[in-house]
Amino acid sequence: GDGTTLVGSLGNASGVLSLKADGTRDVQVGSNSYPTALFVEGSNGRCGIGTVSPSATLHVNASQGWNSLFSDGTNGLLITTSSSNASLVGYNGGNYNDVQIRAYAGTQLYLKNNGLVGLGTTAPSYKFELTSNAGTGLISRIYNTNSDGQGLLIRAGATSSATRVLQLASANDTKVMTVNSNGRVGIGVVDPDQSLEVAGAIKSTGAY
Repeated sequence: GDGTTLVGSLGNASGVLSLKADGTRDVQVGSNSYPTALFVEGSNGRCGIGTVSPSATLHVNASQGWNSLFSDGTNGLLITTSSSNASLVGYNGGNYNDVQIRAYAGTQLYLKNNGLVGLGTTAPSYKFELTSNAGTGLISRIYNTNSDGQGLLIRAGATSSATRVLQLASANDTKVMTVNSNGRVGIGVVDPDQSLEVAGAIKSTGAY
């Protein structure tokens, strides 16, 4: 031995092996190379991996680039760190998996391993797709509470082309309004060739 006095107990109760320290003493498990591989703080029950001063119920501390992996043996969740960010990654030991984040049953936020992001869907077809049955209410709201605040900016295409910047459609995908990057707007028209082109009657009220 190394002359250390051990105060505690090692027991087997009902098939459960337990290592306990007396009173509020801490428990540390490690090796000569990694003495603080596992540390349990006796005064509050906090568990530290790589640290003897855990600041949360579970505190994992390691150098940048070190990975934490939670796995069922096949698929897992990988946590990586760098000098400027931390990443949450789906991982199966050789490839990246999708990641789903939710607070209740169903799909809330779904990150595909090809870079697509879905809200309310596990099969997004676009860089960002929001899909939900919101009943008769609004599906989304963007609200700048500042009285002088601005709303939404969408940038796409060159002013010399007819690239779609914004398009509105009904539930059956009938296009009802199109705004192109060349400044032309179509209502009921998907390829307007004037600053404003309307398919159908127009009603205007007020002075003109």
